[in-house]
Amino acid sequence: MKNYLIIMLAALPFFYGCENKKQTEHILSLQSDSLRLARLVDDKDATINSLFQTLNEIEENLAVVRAKEALIADQTSDQQEMKADVKERINQSISEINELMDKNKQLINRLNAQVRSSNLKIAELNKAIERMEGTIADKEKEIAELRENLARLNVQIETLNNKVADLEKENKQKDEAINQKINEMNKAWYVVGNRRELRDKGIINREGGFIFIGKVTTPAENLIRKEFKEIDLREVKEIPVNANRVEIVTVHPEGSYDLIGERPVEKLVITNPQEFWKASNYLVLSTR
Repeated sequence: MKNYLIIMLAALPFFYGCENKKQTEHILSLQSDSLRLARLVDDKDATINSLFQTLNEIEENLAVVRAKEALIADQTSDQQEMKADVKERINQSISEINELMDKNKQLINRLNAQVRSSNLKIAELNKAIERMEGTIADKEKEIAELRENLARLNVQIETLNNKVADLEKENKQKDEAINQKINEMNKAWYVVGNRRELRDKGIINREGGFIFIGKVTTPAENLIRKEFKEIDLREVKEIPVNANRVEIVTVHPEGSYDLIGERPVEKLVITNPQEFWKASNYLVLSTR
């Protein structure tokens, strides 16, 4: 009996050591599980934060798209001819909208991939993603309508521009025709020469009368006009003479002109053009 007790006492440290080792291993296992769970929680939180950051980025992009749509609507509201810089800004806005919508699609695809890979089952998050997908789809429809409206507006503006161009061309032609008639009406012709020179050129007859008194034919008029100097009666007010004596062969009212100088007469000054050219647009001065 004494020997048995001695053996039991000797074995006590061994049994105690085995039990202590098991407890230690259990504690270490629990600590490892706790760390693993903590990492899982951290990963889950990081994933959720990343998902909501992506949702916020999509919402920010949509806000920018809405702002650019409002800007385009404001720039095209009056449907008047758009200047080049306005068209350039609209095209730039459309390009930026397209880029933002493409980016949103990529973000949604990435969002769905993250949710699938994370095995997260969060009802509110899934609903938020579905709402965002619906918002993006609606926005794409709005953008498509905006493009159609811009295309129609461009056609309307192009049509209006064509009409304006036609009217401007027509008005220009009318103005040119009117100006041409006015210029023709204000043309005058004069010639200065001695009696023999004027008679030899067929400008005056032997009696000294002006050939144009009375009705004349066009060929004769065209033939004689070559001997005259053409002027604009609105601009020319003085005709050089430089002769001792001068006779005005054509009919021009007294008081509508002055002869400057005596022996020689230097020039004829037209003081009242309207009266001076009233009877004839031709002036013939016969000198001696």
